[in-house]
Amino acid sequence: MSIKKYKFNYYLKVNINKPLIFLLHGFMGNINEFDEAIKLLGEDFSSLTLDLPGHGKTQVLGGDQYYKIELTAQAIINLLDELKIDKCHLIGYSMGGRLAL
Repeated sequence: MSIKKYKFNYYLKVNINKPLIFLLHGFMGNINEFDEAIKLLGEDFSSLTLDLPGHGKTQVLGGDQYYKIELTAQAIINLLDELKIDKCHLIGYSMGGRLAL
């Protein structure tokens, strides 16, 4: 999905009527960072993971300024809006934790 200057590579696993956990990986990580946790939580939760800009298959379609935390955080909010996600549990570590804040 392309959100302005970002083309996010993401994976959304929906379990009907289950709360959503949104997992943000750390620096040098990728979309697969939480695969084991998702397997363990799979029956009780829906999950959303993505490759952060500069990692995995997510593409930044603009200049270097689009790697800044503030612009990346806003792009992630825009992605949640596009996916019509208005409520989720947010988990992040390292760079993903900074974005979560």
